[in-house]
Amino acid sequence: MSNTLLASGEGISANIGGTTLAQLDLTLYRAVRITVATPSNPASVQVVIAHIDQPNTPKANAIDSLDRYVVPADSNVSRSYDVPGQSIDIGVFPEGNVTGCTVMFTVYAQS
Repeated sequence: MSNTLLASGEGISANIGGTTLAQLDLTLYRAVRITVATPSNPASVQVVIAHIDQPNTPKANAIDSLDRYVVPADSNVSRSYDVPGQSIDIGVFPEGNVTGCTVMFTVYAQS
């Protein structure tokens, strides 16, 4: 088994209307670990992970929700998912429509 870094970022603004962190085609992988951190944030951030059709195209749309959880301010959450043959969208939304929230994230896949 090998782990592959598929996506990462730091200092990404979590906009009130939501911010997409990544859209990933995971057809070559059996599982992913998604970590989201909220360093020095004024509020918590909601993470929404959805199965998506046609990722990274203008026709991309969410099919259904894989998971939804809150990352408290100044903390991080890491979760693993079995995702054989699926594509996902990872989005973040600041709780309470607070501005000034930023996130760091990583997505590692396992083949």
